[in-house]
Amino acid sequence: GAAPAAASSAAAGSAVGCHFPPTPLAAAVAQEELSLTADCITKQPKSYGAWHHRLWVMKGGGEGVDLEFELALCKQFLEADERNFHCWAYRMQVAKRAGVSAADELAFTDEKIQQNFSNYSAFHYRSKVLERIDREAAGEAGEAPNAASASAFAGERMARLRGELEMVVNAAFTEPDDQSAWWYHRFLLAWGQPTLGLPGGGGGGGGGGG
Repeated sequence: GAAPAAASSAAAGSAVGCHFPPTPLAAAVAQEELSLTADCITKQPKSYGAWHHRLWVMKGGGEGVDLEFELALCKQFLEADERNFHCWAYRMQVAKRAGVSAADELAFTDEKIQQNFSNYSAFHYRSKVLERIDREAAGEAGEAPNAASASAFAGERMARLRGELEMVVNAAFTEPDDQSAWWYHRFLLAWGQPTLGLPGGGGGGGGGGG
């Protein structure tokens, strides 16, 4: 799979520090820039500069950016190379802006993982979706959830953890020498500590990337 350090570096280069343009881009300008970067990433699918500029345009292009098209473009590039961490990092930002649900994000990563159990980028993306589900659940419950809602959330989390562990164990048996599934397994153990009642420990999540 793609190296964790590389995926983390891609996230840092593609998402963090990418601000909106000082003024919103005119629709025509946004379209021109998107067309330019589309040509660039077609020729060089792992160009940091091209993906970073496309992200900048996407964030500031307003009505000049078709988010559904951007999601379709990401799908196209990930079909060509499912471990293109630049594209994964960009898709995370597009999906957030487009309001793609966590359930749909899990389904997308599941499809990619089933296609290739060695896809570190997909596992890493999935870990971020699980963390998003926790944040959304905490927001819905409020700062002081009642016992019933807390119990329901714990039950849902346990069921999800069981399903994730079953999936990753299958992946590890299929590709025992690949680091991707083992990394995700460590992440799940750290993520599941509150649910399982395990003592806290270090090192499950790691990295940040696409």
